Amino acid sequence: MLFSSFSFLFWFLPAVLLLYFAPAPLLGRWRLPWQNAVLLVASLIFYAWGEPLYVLLMLAVIAGDTLFGLWLTHTRHRLAVLWLAIALHLSLLFYFKYAAFFAPVL
Repeated sequence: MLFSSFSFLFWFLPAVLLLYFAPAPLLGRWRLPWQNAVLLVASLIFYAWGEPLYVLLMLAVIAGDTLFGLWLTHTRHRLAVLWLAIALHLSLLFYFKYAAFFAPVL
């Protein structure tokens, strides 16, 4: 699904916006967690529409980020943990975006 496609503009985007904003007055203090969950599920559905295999990668990265965030809150070496998380993200980006460019041609 592309951002300019008919299905995104007239089905997916309005559905996500309705789910994001509609129950806000009813939820009270649960409003922000609900909105975050809606955006998380919507982004996973959006990426699954194009390539379902990458949803597993996104879930692994989300879980890793959660663990890094918890580690950051419980350690005194926050800068080292932060740089480790950044290095992991950059290595994933390099592998999935640029590895084919640097691979030798057979």
